[in-house]
Amino acid sequence: MHTTRFSSFAALLFLSAVCSPSAQAVPLCSNGTATEGISTGNLVFRGVAADDCYGVIAGNDTTSALSGVWGGGWTQVARDNTDGSPDVSVNFGGLNWVLNAPDATSGNWSLILTDPAPAASFPLAFDLVGVLKGGSEFAAYLFTQESFADIGTFDGSFQIVFANGGGQTPSLSHLTLYARTTDVPTRLPEPGALGLASLALVLAASTARLRRRP
Repeated sequence: MHTTRFSSFAALLFLSAVCSPSAQAVPLCSNGTATEGISTGNLVFRGVAADDCYGVIAGNDTTSALSGVWGGGWTQVARDNTDGSPDVSVNFGGLNWVLNAPDATSGNWSLILTDPAPAASFPLAFDLVGVLKGGSEFAAYLFTQESFADIGTFDGSFQIVFANGGGQTPSLSHLTLYARTTDVPTRLPEPGALGLASLALVLAASTARLRRRP
């Protein structure tokens, strides 16, 4: 995780702590209060586990419910309903968002981004929240400053670990993705690049001193 992405996540945690009067009651993985054994590794995107998770919560996920957890500005951009009911796919940030996930307790999922205009100006970055709904409960997973250099298909994996009313692990009933725009993360220079830059500055300074000598 780059420094800018870590700083953004830390800021989200700070704001949720100072701005919400019920912050202590919010079941987050980051503060050790998440329930039913969920963890950030239950939802993976592009080979990386989530930055934080929230739950387990009874009922259906909503935009307003997420706004009280990691700040506001969320838009539901896609939902894959595995029970055959109509899926959700919207245009957000100039992109069309589509999700695919299996009716299972665990497996692989994919996000398909297309640019129909084309009108998107890459690179683009978004904070994302993926929601796993199974039975009558859901858990949400935060990914901060996910940057995209182009359209395409982006893969991930999931695992439902919470139980339904009968004590069994439910299959995925829907996978939902929420997004909000954010700054494109700035990559820090590699150590080798920093060393070369420092050497160049030293050589330039030495050359300048030699030229000033009588």
